[in-house]
Amino acid sequence: MHLWTGIGLGLYVLVISVTGSVLVFRDELNLISAPQPQQGRPTAADIPLTVWLLDLHDNLLSGPTGRRTNAIGALLTIIVAVSGAVVWWPGIRNWRRSLTFDARAPWKSLNWRLHSALGFWCLTFVLMWGVSGFHLALPGPLSAAAGWLETLDESNPARNMGDKILYWLTYAHFGRFAGRLPGCGVVCGTTLKVVWALLGLVPVFLLATGFVMWWNRATSQDGANYS
Repeated sequence: MHLWTGIGLGLYVLVISVTGSVLVFRDELNLISAPQPQQGRPTAADIPLTVWLLDLHDNLLSGPTGRRTNAIGALLTIIVAVSGAVVWWPGIRNWRRSLTFDARAPWKSLNWRLHSALGFWCLTFVLMWGVSGFHLALPGPLSAAAGWLETLDESNPARNMGDKILYWLTYAHFGRFAGRLPGCGVVCGTTLKVVWALLGLVPVFLLATGFVMWWNRATSQDGANYS
């Protein structure tokens, strides 16, 4: 499940991860790519770059169909992350060893350990992007679950914990924390954006190392596991 779902999601993960990392800085990109006022009807060249990137990231350039596809892709990403955690578990005696890697190890073993360690340390972020991506693409199910789990206090809607969680999921998806976290101003917001953009590329690295692992195993005569 982990192997073939991951391979099947390869192109999707590449597109979503790269566009997501770029869109962390969409406000800055808007300042750079905003079109200058022109006379007459606007053309495609007048559309800011971020509009196209958002459409690609949110809808795969396919409108409602692309958004529903995104919801499915997000669910499959969650499956890959959870199944990866199960595959990663090395047993009670060896779990600590699987949290690190030795840069002096043979390259096949190093590739496996990089995939394993990075997958563990970034599991929470990948799950967060999977859940928030599903909610942004198809908000109905999680919104209904939030309402079912906690009765809305009409006198003070801010007390609804489910809505708070969905609120933070939405803004965490693109790392938009400036002005929302207490004490997080411009500098803090920019720092978190850089961190979020780099973390957003982790699935691409996991895809690449996972593909190399599969290729090594497929071309190996004995199908060796390099763990």
